[in-house]
Amino acid sequence: MTRPTRWSPTPEQIMFLEEMYRKGVRNPNATQIQSITAHLSSFGKIEGKNVFYWFQNHKARDRQKLKKKLLAQMNQQQILSQYPIDAHSSTTTTNSNNTNTNATLFHCPTDQYQIFPVTSTGIHQEV
Repeated sequence: MTRPTRWSPTPEQIMFLEEMYRKGVRNPNATQIQSITAHLSSFGKIEGKNVFYWFQNHKARDRQKLKKKLLAQMNQQQILSQYPIDAHSSTTTTNSNNTNTNATLFHCPTDQYQIFPVTSTGIHQEV
């Protein structure tokens, strides 16, 4: 008994599917799937189920990426709210290369200050 081979989309098929997705196609109906499949068959082997599952999987991956991004933003906001910036305290530090770095002091619950360099993006990174 031979096993069905897994579909491996060609780069042209992926580009077309991604373009359709960017244009707003999320749940293609049966007619759209047939039309997309007919177009993509000129670039390689493909069946309607491949198109259907590609859109289903792409939506799921997009949701996972969005959820991960939102959780990271929420965690960052939570951390920053726990350690407010002391607006009156900034300093210049000298790193191991003997170059000066602008830094902001963060007040921590232990009543000590931790120094974080200020980057061009405004994001503080721990030294």
